[in-house]
Amino acid sequence: LFPYEKDEEVDQEIVAGTLPQSAFWHPLAQALLRLGGSAQAGTAIAEVEKIMDGELKAADRELVATGSVRWMTNVRFARQKLKEHGLIMANSPHGTWELTDAGSRWATGESSRLPAPMAQPDPNQQLFSF
Repeated sequence: LFPYEKDEEVDQEIVAGTLPQSAFWHPLAQALLRLGGSAQAGTAIAEVEKIMDGELKAADRELVATGSVRWMTNVRFARQKLKEHGLIMANSPHGTWELTDAGSRWATGESSRLPAPMAQPDPNQQLFSF
């Protein structure tokens, strides 16, 4: 594996009787694509529910310690994951979730496997300007 590549298919935390967080990645991208590529967070989450309604389990609809519904929390984690992989814009206005061009292409594909994460700049690298 390359230095910043990890096995992204393995979820960090799996709660018995619930969908893994990775199950929300592709539906979120598909939801944003259905909504024209960009939407307010609440609208995007509601669209994910429409897409996943038959898949969501009773335990996914339970409240977590923060008082949020588990599946909604997982959609928010999915947004962060897609952002890390360059599929959702990092600089959209607050509360707006927006697909990148790569995210739009990925949403229409059949694979739910994420591309390699975006390389983070090395804070110790000296920058030169000419």
